[in-house]
Amino acid sequence: MTLAAGFLLLVAWLGSWSAGGDLRDLLDPADTPADFTHCQGYGCMQRFRVSLGERDWQGLVRPLRTGAESPIAERRAVAEVIAAFERKVGELTGSGRDHPRARLFETEPGQLDCVDETVNTTTVLHLLQEAGLLRFHRPAAPARRGYVIDGRWPHNTAVLVERDSGRAFAVDSWYRANGQAPHIVPLDRWLAGWEPAAAHPAQGTP
Repeated sequence: MTLAAGFLLLVAWLGSWSAGGDLRDLLDPADTPADFTHCQGYGCMQRFRVSLGERDWQGLVRPLRTGAESPIAERRAVAEVIAAFERKVGELTGSGRDHPRARLFETEPGQLDCVDETVNTTTVLHLLQEAGLLRFHRPAAPARRGYVIDGRWPHNTAVLVERDSGRAFAVDSWYRANGQAPHIVPLDRWLAGWEPAAAHPAQGTP
């Protein structure tokens, strides 16, 4: 890669990472389990249309149909469902090789950055909402933190809001490999700079 090409890629990449307020433009309100968008390629540069059959869909959402009787339990079930979605969609699109986080000039096919992860996770949350499977939560607009000039690297996340309390939670799948449960943490902690402890890669927290 030439220096000029690398610089242009860096500019585009930083722009995509800092555009959290506009990520809703990458969401398709017409998505259904039988036809929805999956992003790859950093900044959703590659988009795949994915179709799930009824049997696959029912299997993927099973955790939400069994035992999600409290907000905490529902968040844990949502994390399971998102992990299952990643595994299934990874088989169909090649994103199963996605590793934790993302390197700046990653060229490996199937790798996702936080924009891709955020759009994909938000899409799943909306599919669950439209199917009436979220009893205690609703999806919200993606959140972002960091603008480089404030000394923080740009980062985006999907967001889930508890209906009764109004508490918002980051649903961040970027820190973990494809098919692993995303971290679910209070959004205020995430905005303040939360990152998972490297020595203790915990499952998504309630």
